[in-house]
Amino acid sequence: MKVAVLGTGSIGLASAALLGNGHEVTLWSPSGRGIEGLAEGRLSFAGAAAGEEPVQTSRELAGALAGAEVVIVAIPASGVQPILKECAALLRPGQAVFLMPMLSLAGLVLSQMLAARGVRCLIGGFGTTVMTARKSGPAEVRIHALRERLDVAGMPTGDTPQLIDLARQLFGDRFSAQSDLLAISLSQTNPVAHVPLALANLSRMERGEAWTQYDHMAGATSHMTVALDRERLAVARAFGLTVRSIEQHFHLSFGAPMVDFGDQCRWVHENLGSPTGPASLDTRYITEDVPYGLVFNARMGRMCGAATPVTDGCIALASAAYKRDFATGNALLNALDPELSGAPALLACLRSG
Repeated sequence: MKVAVLGTGSIGLASAALLGNGHEVTLWSPSGRGIEGLAEGRLSFAGAAAGEEPVQTSRELAGALAGAEVVIVAIPASGVQPILKECAALLRPGQAVFLMPMLSLAGLVLSQMLAARGVRCLIGGFGTTVMTARKSGPAEVRIHALRERLDVAGMPTGDTPQLIDLARQLFGDRFSAQSDLLAISLSQTNPVAHVPLALANLSRMERGEAWTQYDHMAGATSHMTVALDRERLAVARAFGLTVRSIEQHFHLSFGAPMVDFGDQCRWVHENLGSPTGPASLDTRYITEDVPYGLVFNARMGRMCGAATPVTDGCIALASAAYKRDFATGNALLNALDPELSGAPALLACLRSG
């Protein structure tokens, strides 16, 4: 298949690397800088998968989308809304769009934008990324792990089987159907894992220290993570949804035993190694995961009547540390149709369109 990958960060490059064997891949970078190192048309990758694959690049979004059967959006959440707006003006009926991962009901936002043009595309959200990866050079990426299982849902849910079939053709048999895009959005575990880790290590980040993630995620920090996660699960239950816990996520993603979350973090660190933590305050662990993860969870909690005091506290602490009101910084939530401000209307829209 012809696939357009939007984004040249770690996940964008890793996706292109895995897709290069069997599919025709075109990479596009929002700034244009990300494709400069790919001028020779080769992408190298190592780790859980290794090799070198050919890739094409496009400086124009229209050029990347023009011949694509499938579009994969692998852009930080803070930049997704304006990119979706550009895509909505260019996408053709029948094209498939995967958001990997999908935060804050981004698939619903895209669906509303396309509906304004009278265009219908297949829109799918991944509950997490197919892989964990770290960009190691302009044309190099290290793939740390390939997830054994992740969830997918379509917008509306009737499209989910077709989207899962497409996803399996692209990345293999690792996908399960989730009930709807709200369940996908509430499945995101990065925010509940990243935000406590960052808040507990602000001075390390600010000083640019070298430190490893998973061992620093254990102990007291793991207690914060589990408290956040239990609130996320409670919000999902209040909507009548079932999503995986952070412990189940670590078990399926890394093969960690089903034990206390802090012990899972130690197991991953000791058996698989640990990437270094952020070395700057300018990190998506706060600037993306607070507004597009925790703020979303808290907003959905208010919608369904589920209390989120630990989530609210982490949002307040991050806002104080950064002197920035993260509670108002979610452009995707701000773009949602105000008529979908109640739980019944939102669920009906997600399931029937």
